[in-house]
Amino acid sequence: MSRRVDVVLGVICALFALEAVFLAPLNADAGYYLRLAHAHAGGAVPCRDAPCYYAPLAAVPLALAGGEPTLSILVMQVAVFGCALLTFRLARTLGYDRRRSTRTLLLSWALLLANDGRGVVIEPFAVACLLLAANSFAAGRRSGSFLLAGLWVALGFWTKQYALLGWVGLLGVSLWEGKLRAAAAVSAGVILGLGGGMLLLGLVGVETTGLLGLVRAGAYPNRPLWENLATAPEMVGAALLVLALSIGWVDRGPSSPNARLLAAMLLAALLPLSFRGYRHYWHFGIPFVVLLFGSPPPPTPPRWVLMAHRAATLLLALSITLDLFRCIRDTSTDARFQQRAAAERLTVSSSGFARPLYLGDPSLLALVRAPILAPVDVGSRLAPFGSDQANAVLAAADGVVWDTSWPGADELLLRLSADPAAELARRGFVRARTDGAVHVYERRK
Repeated sequence: MSRRVDVVLGVICALFALEAVFLAPLNADAGYYLRLAHAHAGGAVPCRDAPCYYAPLAAVPLALAGGEPTLSILVMQVAVFGCALLTFRLARTLGYDRRRSTRTLLLSWALLLANDGRGVVIEPFAVACLLLAANSFAAGRRSGSFLLAGLWVALGFWTKQYALLGWVGLLGVSLWEGKLRAAAAVSAGVILGLGGGMLLLGLVGVETTGLLGLVRAGAYPNRPLWENLATAPEMVGAALLVLALSIGWVDRGPSSPNARLLAAMLLAALLPLSFRGYRHYWHFGIPFVVLLFGSPPPPTPPRWVLMAHRAATLLLALSITLDLFRCIRDTSTDARFQQRAAAERLTVSSSGFARPLYLGDPSLLALVRAPILAPVDVGSRLAPFGSDQANAVLAAADGVVWDTSWPGADELLLRLSADPAAELARRGFVRARTDGAVHVYERRK
């Protein structure tokens, strides 16, 4: 890439980030994370006073903004840019020159933003921990550095459980290179970090069942592999190409320590896609895709290597271009404004209720400040719409605001009965009024 392309890419990234803070619509996950962050800001302890469908530290960084949408997205953008800076740092540790390292910063920033990085997602906090772990491992010459790498992986787990796969990547490269002491030190760091976290949660009163829920599988139903990969096909193609390039492009070919470390971390990062596919899951792999893509070439690369690199360039550019169109669409339709208007209508509909249950667009829950109902009864199970959770939530609500125009709004009720309206009536809710597509139910006195 020329300097002109660097400047253009930097400007695009800055515009993406600004659009995310002020104009991009809130994503569905925002309805959960921002309410959880608001609870943490008020003193709620993760997994004890608030539910832990994910890791305990998932929403804690967003608590710095009190769960307020605009400020929370600003925190998210700082985290995304922080991941790009850590990619630059790892590139320098691996021996890339400053210009090449700067390009890895810009490209990783753009790709993180382009793959759900403009929404409220927690992956960037975990990715930062994995990049710090990889940097400690790459710079490690003593057991202390490898132990620190394991501790960073453990911290990533407490932010997002999938970060534990970084342990798989570091173990893989350690065994590949015959570094048994490094493997033992990394493992010791991970176990120490996990054990220390469990002990701390136990000391603050989190029950054993809540702790076990953090490592229990089954948060989402499994889907076919092809369906998961189809959520971001251009990233799949780019990842496969850069893994191939790691054989013929990086300094000394497959014997290069850089190639082994980056390829191992990338392969570990792709494991979650084997059972569920979201664009933001690519955050775990994007820095390593970029670092392999931007590795210094050998003096006379084979022709197939040059062709593969050009194809990877087009695919990565396509990923950024697709998000550019999404930005234009969201800005031209005033998507954030439309969400705020819809939230105001729901707020009016729920007037008079102290603990309303909103059934509708989950992205609006943060804007209407929907309370987290029955967090203790719901506990830390990983399936937020199980029958136990539905029973607990309905028991705690004093009113139900149901937007029937939103597809899937009755998902929680369908966990209990094939006839949602009849289920509400059976539990003592009567329809008080109808505001267009919004049906308001109040509990019978």
